[in-house]
Amino acid sequence: MNGYVYFGILEEEILKKVINNFFKTQKAFQIIKDIDNFSFKENYTSDISKMGNIFSEKGELRWKEINKKSYETLLLTENIINDDFSEMVRINGNWEVKKYFYSLISLQARHISPQFKDYPKKANSLKMYIYYKNKIPIFVSPRGVIFIEKF
Repeated sequence: MNGYVYFGILEEEILKKVINNFFKTQKAFQIIKDIDNFSFKENYTSDISKMGNIFSEKGELRWKEINKKSYETLLLTENIINDDFSEMVRINGNWEVKKYFYSLISLQARHISPQFKDYPKKANSLKMYIYYKNKIPIFVSPRGVIFIEKF
C-alpha cells in the first residue's frame, strides 16, 4: 500500500489542533517521552510533552520540542490529508508501506529493559507499519495494540 509523510514546525496550539483533528474519531494510544517519564498510555491527553507520539489505525503523529512552544512534527499516514493540516507539507517520494505484527517484550526482561513501567492493560503485541522509500526502510510506525486474553 502507499503511504504519505508530512512534516511541519508547529507551535503548541497548532500541534494540539492537529492532534484533535486527526485523532478525534479514533481509538488512539500515546507514548510520552520526557526525562522523568517514558510511558505508554491507552488514549491520549492534550498535554504536550517534550517528545512523544500518538498513533491509531489512521496514522501516527510524532513531535519533538525544538524551542519553547515549537515542535518538529511528523505525520505518517496511508491517506492524503486535507487542508485542515495546511501547516504541514508532504515529503515527496514514493512511500511503500507494509504491515507487520510484533510481540511486546515482558517488562520483567531485564536483559532488554523496555523502559516502560507498564503497557496498556492486557496488551501483548503491536501492529506496526514500516515505511519504505526506494525499498529502504525509513520509519517504523505503530498503528494499534493487540489485546489477547490468556487462558
